[in-house]
Amino acid sequence: MDHTLLDLWVIDDRLGIPLGRPTLTLLVCTYSGYINGFYISFEGESLARMLRSIKIAVQPKEPLLVGTKLDNPWHACGLWETLVVDNAKACHSETFKQVGIELSMDIEYCPVRQPWFKPVVERYIGEACRQLPVPGRPQRPGRHPEPIDPQKTACVTFSDLCKCILKWVVDVHPFMINERTLTRPVDLFLEGVDKCPAPAFVESFANLDVLAGVAKTVTVDHSGIVREWLQYANSDLRVLRQSIGTKFKTLCKLDPYDLGHIFVQDPRDATWIKVSAKDQEYASGLTLTQHRLIRAAAKERLSHANADTVLRRARLELQEQWAHAVRSGKRVKDARSAALSEEQNSLHVFDPRSRSGGNATERSLIVEENVRSVPQSIPTFETFRVRNIKT
Repeated sequence: MDHTLLDLWVIDDRLGIPLGRPTLTLLVCTYSGYINGFYISFEGESLARMLRSIKIAVQPKEPLLVGTKLDNPWHACGLWETLVVDNAKACHSETFKQVGIELSMDIEYCPVRQPWFKPVVERYIGEACRQLPVPGRPQRPGRHPEPIDPQKTACVTFSDLCKCILKWVVDVHPFMINERTLTRPVDLFLEGVDKCPAPAFVESFANLDVLAGVAKTVTVDHSGIVREWLQYANSDLRVLRQSIGTKFKTLCKLDPYDLGHIFVQDPRDATWIKVSAKDQEYASGLTLTQHRLIRAAAKERLSHANADTVLRRARLELQEQWAHAVRSGKRVKDARSAALSEEQNSLHVFDPRSRSGGNATERSLIVEENVRSVPQSIPTFETFRVRNIKT
């Protein structure tokens, strides 16, 4: 397995803007020269990239080839005995060594500055680069009097690059005849599969996801787990929290290629449980890089809208209102009786027209000119005196 930065600038399929030079990872069978798998992306030679390339090389290729126009099947699948890699930092990590133990394969390192130790993959990487078109290729400085800017000449989209590389891997490269041995990679590979035992397959990649996940100590409480500003919770985590306590800390591992779930370790027996994100519509299939770019764009929009300034001004106005309310308030002996007599409620605060006295329009419905008095004579009354009667 080896990586290379492709000599081609590609453009985005949807926006039509130049994206840059992607990185190609190849896994090649040393015996036959048949390509077991490849992976193209814009990230560097990270541990997560190597693990994803191994997954692609191990699994059967029929689900990956649905909808593609190929003339031949892609026969490569199954595990291998030894994986030869270079001396990158990710290859010497303890996590990558544990991945080798999990897949029951040996890891062999190429000596420093001796690329001919793994000549097969080096040669086919160069062959893949020679298949690239001229438009969009960067030029070495000094070779041409007027160098061409690859960003301006790029015309190949990223999806077309992947389809063309797949066509070369499946239909072109396996059928190339070696002039020295007069053999083809596809014939040697199928012959080796017939002579050797049947290849072993991986039933589940969950163990590899746990090994290569980004580890961090998190706190588990009644709301679940918050990781990268996303909330994770399910029934298994609730049972674990109820059996241990209302709040505890444990180790959590996150797949950088899929934020739809995380793996949480049970601190009692060091086993792992899978916990899904609450917002599956957003987090499912979302990579960590995409999530951070989305948050960065959201922060930039808020900064352009002066969101911090608006919030700070609103908080200051609220504090001034509270201070004015404290200064203007009157303390009475029986405050509740005073409030009831004034019929204080929120409706009167927001809509003064709703008070019991009515508004000015209602009070002016009766005009003084319309009031008439009826003349009547004053009646006469006879007077009398009450005598005191002694008994």
